[in-house]
Amino acid sequence: MRLLRRYLDDVAIHHLIDALCKLSSESMELAYNNREPSLFAVSKIHETGLVNLDRVEVLWRPLTSHLLEVRNYPSPGVNQHYVRVYSLFGRRKCL
Repeated sequence: MRLLRRYLDDVAIHHLIDALCKLSSESMELAYNNREPSLFAVSKIHETGLVNLDRVEVLWRPLTSHLLEVRNYPSPGVNQHYVRVYSLFGRRKCL
């Protein structure tokens, strides 16, 4: 993931986060059909964010938009995972 920081500019990072958010949304939609969603996209959003915390302004809009989209997902475990990821970015944004 460190390569992401070195080789991707702000626009590319934004596109990556946007694609991961879309993948996460698709996983959530599939999960409504009685399946537990894959947390792959959320984990990659988390990793990408950790490596790029100094560029939180680039990540903030797509991440908060995605959070608002998935906030009512019925699984407490999934919601806790999302809250953990987004709180990391929220704390950094406030600094």
